[in-house]
Amino acid sequence: MNKVSVIIPVYNSVEYLPECIDSLKNQTYKNIELIFVDDASTDGSEKILEQVKNELPNVKLIKHKENKCAFVSRYDAFKVCTGDFITFLDSDDFFANDYIEKSLNEIVSQNADILFNDYLEFRKDDNRFNRVALFNLSKRKESNFNVDKNCFDFFMNSFSKDKSLIIWIKMINRSILDKIMNDISEFIEQADGISFGEDYIYSTIFSFYSNKLISFHGPLYFYRKHESQSTNMKTKEKFLKQLNSFFKSQEILKNFLIKKGVYDKYHNILIIGKR
Repeated sequence: MNKVSVIIPVYNSVEYLPECIDSLKNQTYKNIELIFVDDASTDGSEKILEQVKNELPNVKLIKHKENKCAFVSRYDAFKVCTGDFITFLDSDDFFANDYIEKSLNEIVSQNADILFNDYLEFRKDDNRFNRVALFNLSKRKESNFNVDKNCFDFFMNSFSKDKSLIIWIKMINRSILDKIMNDISEFIEQADGISFGEDYIYSTIFSFYSNKLISFHGPLYFYRKHESQSTNMKTKEKFLKQLNSFFKSQEILKNFLIKKGVYDKYHNILIIGKR
């Protein structure tokens, strides 16, 4: 029976963390490993994580002594995960109850390396749930794909400016994770402080090693929009911090493409490049 590791970075999410954890407890698929990474929270999130670790046998809790970033948090979780497949959940979001079961069944039946899921965006304050069809957000005309040839070329040409770059709508085959660890370890020191754009790095490197990409519609990831999330840039200070973070992530991505000998082919379709 396949085990699924769920990686959950946590930083000051005390308001939303209980709903996130409940959605994991209520999963219809039970052979799961929950890896929480507390990135030096100061709001009481750490107490909730200690409690759930004591309650459930399938929880691993990593604690950072100082705030690092989501990129480093995910990397630290990768080093201890034991699942046959890996998926992701942000601590202010939550899964539909059958999210893992249906996603796993699909990725296994299709013998795929990466599964891309839909997500549903919502604001809790007005209880309005707006479905976002991921693969229709930019210039893509088709939201369904099953690609088993030239996966990286397909990914770069189709998704370089698309929200499908986000990591938390994916399920990953363990074999792909094992292949990326050396690459990520080379960039981990450069990644300190990256809180915006880290998804682009992981999604691109995962896709480089993939032999089959598939899309799947049905089980939903619930993405919460709120004022304190990393994508909110209402203040000048926050905007400048995130802009710096974004360019750091792009520099890492550039270095990866150079290392793999494909920068000349794809540099014009990087997010900061021209299309």
